[in-house]
Amino acid sequence: MHLRLPNIARKAGKQRHPGITRVMKKSERLFSILLVWILSLIAIQGVACNSGAEPAGKVFQFEVILDETLLQFCSRLDNQGGPGCDDFDSAAKARENSGLFMEIKPGDLPTNKRSIINFLRYEGHFIPGKHTVNLEADPLNQAGVILDYMVEESRRRLDSLESESSEQDARLSKLHRKEMMILASIVEKEAVSNQDYDRVASVFLNRLSTGQVLGSCPTVEYGLGYHRPFLLFKDLELQSDYNVYKRTGLPPGPVAQFSDEAYRAVLQPAKTEDVFFVYDWTTGKLHFAREYRDHKNNAARARSNFIQRYTKAPMYRRFDNLYYEDLPESEYPKGD
Repeated sequence: MHLRLPNIARKAGKQRHPGITRVMKKSERLFSILLVWILSLIAIQGVACNSGAEPAGKVFQFEVILDETLLQFCSRLDNQGGPGCDDFDSAAKARENSGLFMEIKPGDLPTNKRSIINFLRYEGHFIPGKHTVNLEADPLNQAGVILDYMVEESRRRLDSLESESSEQDARLSKLHRKEMMILASIVEKEAVSNQDYDRVASVFLNRLSTGQVLGSCPTVEYGLGYHRPFLLFKDLELQSDYNVYKRTGLPPGPVAQFSDEAYRAVLQPAKTEDVFFVYDWTTGKLHFAREYRDHKNNAARARSNFIQRYTKAPMYRRFDNLYYEDLPESEYPKGD
């Protein structure tokens, strides 16, 4: 930009003392330098305002839904105009992996999750509910802000919940925080109707403490990538560490976002000797048992109720858009 500066000497008249002329010329130079500096500063501020940073005060709001997976979360956010799954995976890859996160092998996951394996390290760290963070113009930066926010909020949340527990159940003695997070996520998914969290936690702790397999359908479904009301035997042949029908111990990481109630149940489980339970999709109730013969009868009754109400055909229907969630009421209405 060329600036045409005023000729102060010309406007003041031609007759002037030589000393005054020199002073005025010096003043003109100082004025010119000052004006150029001011205009340059304005130009720089203009560039900054258009550099991609959002003006201060703007926020980004998002929601984490109870017991959804991170794949479901980032897909939903992408559809709503927020950062997508690729953004979250790139942001996660750029961040250091602390000991609180899980190491997951690609072979343990279905194809649609392998492309976001870095992001899946954060499974279980996203707190259900509505959240607000600073707005970023770039989706990758927005994903990073959300990750950092959730990690910090998750630490605060777990610290608070753990401080509520007055005494520790003996069955928890060998579990670290990340194992308790995994267990809480399983409890969340298994308590489909959000009931009996403490009894579900007790069953899995009883199995863990006696070296039994967990036998959890939601963990298998996490590795399969789809849901059925009743898994088939071929589903249980899945070659994955998420198949806890085939291996003892916990899966590699959490399998969903969990509630405070689920984590509290792990910290303070019911004092039962049950090692079995089955969910009745027609009533929304869990039935617990200590002995296998009782569990077998409960399971037979649950299957019979399903067939009586819906026929046998949809028992093993595959849902690619569900993940061990309550069946759609429009198709599978429950009784009282």
